[in-house]
Amino acid sequence: MGICWTDKFWCNGFLAIGGLATVLVSVPPVIEAWSAGGMGMLVSGAFIISVVLLLFFINKKFSDYKYKNYLIFLIIILSIPLLKLISGPSISKIESINAATSGFLGGMNLPIIFSWFFGALLSAGVAFVIGKSMLRFKI
Repeated sequence: MGICWTDKFWCNGFLAIGGLATVLVSVPPVIEAWSAGGMGMLVSGAFIISVVLLLFFINKKFSDYKYKNYLIFLIIILSIPLLKLISGPSISKIESINAATSGFLGGMNLPIIFSWFFGALLSAGVAFVIGKSMLRFKI
């Protein structure tokens, strides 16, 4: 009895990235949702990127620091409720805009074929981050 390829956790993650690329590229933007909470979601994305960059900086510059792993753990644990505090009101506002049909921000309203290229870029970015953080690739 074999194992189905969709049972693999990593494969499901990359399938989800492909679905995200499809939505971000081909679905028309929901103007009401963007005006209600789009800026808050952009701020949340900037916060996530800044936390990741801070963690990479700490990992690189404080390599000899005795409590480096504790500091990284503390930053991750403290950033989760802070992210919820930043993004929570925006998520509620976006989902309140007719949640059954348009309770999301939408995408760029481009032809679906472009989502293949965008999905490939997203997958390559995720694979790069995984390789960089887990396997400690040197650039």
